[in-house]
Amino acid sequence: MAKIKPISFDLIKIDTIQFAVISDSFREDCEIKLFPEFKVGADDKLRTVNTGFEAKFTCEGNAFIILEISCNFQLEEKSFQQLFVEKERLSLPKDFITHLMMLTIGITRGVLYEKLKSTDFKDFYLPSINLKELIKEDFLLERTES
Repeated sequence: MAKIKPISFDLIKIDTIQFAVISDSFREDCEIKLFPEFKVGADDKLRTVNTGFEAKFTCEGNAFIILEISCNFQLEEKSFQQLFVEKERLSLPKDFITHLMMLTIGITRGVLYEKLKSTDFKDFYLPSINLKELIKEDFLLERTES
């Protein structure tokens, strides 16, 4: 693939896909675990890259806080077109998708704070996540018909 020029984009939409606090699933004395899930997609008609982040806090396997955020980033036409490696495949450079996911996780962190700040769960927050350890290569997306 040819050298990628800087990718110009705007954050155009943030959605809270789901949010729930299930108090009955929480106990003070249990081991808390966080299960993060990352999602990536694109829409070539709108020139958008969509990133999603879901965080589930669990107590003995039962989720007691669930938050899922989706962010849509619209790319400038030239920036978007340079990402196609073939007519049916879009290649998102790892540094670019890492940057978008960092923005999405930061937004999720802020939403979680706002939603929990006046509750008994105000001390729960998203820890730092080292995406460089998780995203080791470019994302390749296949075009699908919708």
